[in-house]
Formats: sequence, C-alpha cells, structure tokens
Amino acid sequence: MDIFIRMNKYLILLFLLSVLYSCNQNAKEESNKVNKVSNMALDSLLTEKKILSKRKEVTSKEVTNTIEKKDSIKCNIDVIVETYNNVSSLDNKMIELFLLTFDSECINNVEYMEFSNEVLFKVLHNEPGLVLKLMSEDSSLERKAILNTLANPINDEININDLINRIENIKTRDYIEMRNQILDSLKKAKHLFSEE
Repeated sequence: MDIFIRMNKYLILLFLLSVLYSCNQNAKEESNKVNKVSNMALDSLLTEKKILSKRKEVTSKEVTNTIEKKDSIKCNIDVIVETYNNVSSLDNKMIELFLLTFDSECINNVEYMEFSNEVLFKVLHNEPGLVLKLMSEDSSLERKAILNTLANPINDEININDLINRIENIKTRDYIEMRNQILDSLKKAKHLFSEE
C-alpha cells in the first residue's frame, strides 16, 4: 500500500510539473505574440517616418497655389508638412493655411489626423496669440475640429500646463470667447492625461 501511495504522489507531482511546463510554454507563446505585435507597430511607425522624410519638399508657393483651390486644402498633408518644416518661422498666412486644413471629414485620414495633431500643438506653443486671433476672426475655419483636436492630443509628452499658461497670459478683450474655448479644450486634454 505504501508503494501505491508513493506512486500516486509521483503521478500527481508529474501531472503538476506537466501543467506548469504547459503554462510556461503558453506564456512564452504569448510573449512571442506580444513581441511580434510590438515589432509590427514599430515597423509601421518607421515606415510612416520614412514616408514623411521622403516626401518632396513643399514650398510655400506650392502650398499657396494649392490653397487657391479651397476644397483641396481640407486634410491636405502637404500643408501640414510645410507647416512642420517651418514651425519656428511661421507667418500669419501659413498658420491660416494650416488651420484651414482641419475638417470633420479628416477623421478617416489617420496619417493626417496624427500629423496635424502633433503640428497643431507646436504651432499653438510657438504662436498662441496668432492662433487665437485667426480662430476668432476667420469664419471659414472649422473651429469645432480644431478645438476637438486640442482636447485630444495624441502625444502625452505635450506640456498642456505650459499651453494653458500661454493662452491665459494673452490679455485681450477682443478674443475672450475663443480664448475660453481653447482653454476649455486644453483643460479637457489635461484631464485626459491626469486619468492615465
């Protein structure tokens, strides 16, 4: 009888070891799947960066010519690229052209949505007063789409507090309503980041 009990113990031990081994194999397979997905995502990002870096240099003149055809400005990646390339030296016209690219129909254009989101925060950081002025005065802008983008930043490294301070420090009576709308959008973005 002792032998029978010992054999049962050994069988149970073997069974437990096989279960543990099986679990370990499943964990390795899951880890491999996660690594494959991570690598695919990284490859996708690298491909997107290559596409953007290979894009032809777009001149302001070409962008201005494109703008004359008003319908072609919406979701226009070339305008975003030009804005991005000149983000530290933008003039009134270029910022206006950039803001004109925003439209609710662009939501289906992932490349546009991601890139324009990133560039919008850079433009707002560099030229908050000009963005506020244009959004207040230019009725052809799709303000709702711009405000929605500000409320939903893609990059969590954006310093939302700094942007809020920059907008709050603009002392003007002319653009109070738009200033408050921009601040509301940025505060929503801040709240989103604080939840994560």
